[in-house]
Amino acid sequence: MKKILIILALFLPLTTTQAITIDEIVAKASKMWQDEKSTKLPDFSVVDLNGNTHTNKTVEGKFLVVNF
Repeated sequence: MKKILIILALFLPLTTTQAITIDEIVAKASKMWQDEKSTKLPDFSVVDLNGNTHTNKTVEGKFLVVNF
């Protein structure tokens, strides 16, 4: 939701010079997010505090948060 508000805040000054609806602004913002290219996860191996080894194969399809 914060992303939409930020995008709206960026586009709203433009609405004073153009006749553009909120739906058009949201559609443009959504298109920008869809155009982002995904990056492939590089091969890695990490040992957690319990001694378990995790690789990119063991976390495939899961959400991963790495805290350094």
